[in-house]
Amino acid sequence: FLETLNDPTLLTNEKWSDPFSELTSNQFIADVTLEGNIYPNPSSEFVNITVDNPNDDLGLIEVFENSGRLVLKEMTSSDTYQINPTRLSQGNYHVKVTLNGKVFSGGFVYE
Repeated sequence: FLETLNDPTLLTNEKWSDPFSELTSNQFIADVTLEGNIYPNPSSEFVNITVDNPNDDLGLIEVFENSGRLVLKEMTSSDTYQINPTRLSQGNYHVKVTLNGKVFSGGFVYE
């Protein structure tokens, strides 16, 4: 075991010295980021959330108050989801959509 630790080829082998050299932060972000949009923003009526969902896979939509309290949690397979914010208090909200391990996040203001 000690011979392995002192082997200079182990320390200089790219595979062992930097196992993440082939990954870049941009690649990682692209692999977990979902394209989406929230409009209109600000809104006093309905808020639309659209995400890239060509296969109509089941996704989770979560809406949070600025305090972090979850105020809406819904499952949908549509690429467009409409929120009726009249059920909410006026203020700023954070939206998180999770679909196939990818995440879209954004926010909207309800006036």
